[in-house]
Amino acid sequence: AVYILRNDESMKSTQPPFVMILCAGSVLLSCTIFVLSWDEGAGFSDSQLDALCTLAPWFFFGGHIVSFSAIFTKLYRLDKVLQLRYQRATI
Repeated sequence: AVYILRNDESMKSTQPPFVMILCAGSVLLSCTIFVLSWDEGAGFSDSQLDALCTLAPWFFFGGHIVSFSAIFTKLYRLDKVLQLRYQRATI
């Protein structure tokens, strides 16, 4: 939906690349649930389940890193804009 509506005025104000990165981080984070939900009853061997359990923290922390990097980058850009406005007002 973000890609389809990227030229809409309300979507442009939210900066679509950052919203897409935030969505990608959320997808990675939610993959943790799927990885942890499989067990022996699903037909996986012990070695496959060990690999899935090893992937769970990578999905979890990777999703958080991607999501928060998009949020902090947006906040950094907002801070720069507000500092620029303040500097122009004082001169």
